[in-house]
Amino acid sequence: MANPQKENGHIDIANEIVEQLARVNLSAYEWRVVWCILRKTWGWQKRMDRVAVSQIVNMTGLRKQHASRARLSLVEKKILVEKDDKVGFNKDYDTWTIKRVSVTNSGDETVTDRGDGVTNSGESVTNRGDKTSPVEEPQKKRKTINKREGEPKRKPRFKKPTPTEVKAYADSIDYHTLDAEYFVDSYESKGWMIGKSPMKDWKAVVRTWKSRDEKNGKPTGGPQRGDPDWLPTEEEAEALMAEVEA
Repeated sequence: MANPQKENGHIDIANEIVEQLARVNLSAYEWRVVWCILRKTWGWQKRMDRVAVSQIVNMTGLRKQHASRARLSLVEKKILVEKDDKVGFNKDYDTWTIKRVSVTNSGDETVTDRGDGVTNSGESVTNRGDKTSPVEEPQKKRKTINKREGEPKRKPRFKKPTPTEVKAYADSIDYHTLDAEYFVDSYESKGWMIGKSPMKDWKAVVRTWKSRDEKNGKPTGGPQRGDPDWLPTEEEAEALMAEVEA
């Protein structure tokens, strides 16, 4: 059973600071970093100290990139201050650039001039400190209900085709001259992007290629004259015979 004792070490925090911290909207990661820095500085009776990201990771259990990002965010909000290679907690809360909540005499929580907060009208704050409006939650519920009732679902994620799949589809639309391997390799090298947008329907792209070839006068309907697999139609065979007899 845990049995912490003040005599084994403690942090002295003024009530005024605690009251201000109770009004700020920080993400879960940011809160963990705040307490880590307080422990590593005020917990040792120091205003600032060298606190490596690895120390934050060991104390909070956060991943390195999350710990580093949360620390940087707190510095930008001026809750933490850095000087040279040291970091510390900024007790001058008037300089914090963070969203806070104030309570009116009627008991409603309102937005201060420093930013927004959680209100009794139903607004909430995400882990990043952003507000979501009261109408968003009912919309989310309606979307969930619609899915259960079998209404339109999300579009399936794009699945890269294989050359075999491309060839099979091209043949099905009489586009026998498409080089399926070239098609796949071409878009694989571009990350399956069309310009600056991700490809959504590769079959539509195949149809576009066919249309472009047809406009440029290129054959699309199978082996052409001169190809090893080419077989003439009845009309073409008669024309060839006429050429030979002439």
